[in-house]
Amino acid sequence: MKKKRSERMKRYLLSFLLFASLMLAACAMPTEPLPKEISARVIFLDVGQGDCTLVRTQKGDVLIDAGSEASQERLCKKLKALGVSRLELAIFTHPDEDHIGGADCVLAQFPAKEIWITDVEGEGEHYERFLQSVQACDGALKRIREGALCRVGDTVFFAFPLVAGNNLDTNANSLIVKLTCGEATALFTGDAGAEIEARLVERYGRTHLDCDLYKVGHHGADTSTSQALLDAMQPTQAVISCGAGNVFGHPHGATLRALKAAGVTVYRTDRMGDVVFDSDGKEWIPQNTD
Repeated sequence: MKKKRSERMKRYLLSFLLFASLMLAACAMPTEPLPKEISARVIFLDVGQGDCTLVRTQKGDVLIDAGSEASQERLCKKLKALGVSRLELAIFTHPDEDHIGGADCVLAQFPAKEIWITDVEGEGEHYERFLQSVQACDGALKRIREGALCRVGDTVFFAFPLVAGNNLDTNANSLIVKLTCGEATALFTGDAGAEIEARLVERYGRTHLDCDLYKVGHHGADTSTSQALLDAMQPTQAVISCGAGNVFGHPHGATLRALKAAGVTVYRTDRMGDVVFDSDGKEWIPQNTD
């Protein structure tokens, strides 16, 4: 009898600890609605070794990538805790598992009005599940090659035309997305490598690639964040999304050194958890980066 009581107490304690941890996670980030003076809030969500960014505006929410399958339950709980109910736009930069693995869970619970994907297909069961979830969603599906633009409130999302040419590699065909909120700008490059970055710089130059906030490409791998791209962007702040102790060695020391040499302040989800920035339409102001 004492053994059964002890087991019940253990279960109760575990349930309480789980509930408490979820409540703490929910309280760790600002919840809606946004204060009127904030035009946009960008939350780089900690999804381990993967990418997921939530952009909140006065007129709705936008998600860029959805992490891996392993992180999908935690991601959906975070989105619920934040008060997200639907998405104005869901952008999936490319069909690798660490960017779309959580999409089926997300789209089932938070329907998207519009969905952007690359026109280069992926492989494996995770991609099949992704396609099924996208097709099951009532949102307008756009396979981006020639570029796209969507305005949500005061925030504009622009996907550059793909520059990969005949290269069918999924990373090379990552959607490059620029976010503009008044004078504040941010650039998301998926997992595009240095060759694609060079083509972007050659075609668009600083005029179009200039940004204040940079979502570091390919989780900080040394195959991305070339000097040419840094010179064109000239960001002041950057965020690296990666998992603690990941087997890929992300972020790479060369990338960190390049960012430091360029005078960029770097924030990392593997060390800080979720990273939050607010914009008043003039600049990006870090909220939990002390």
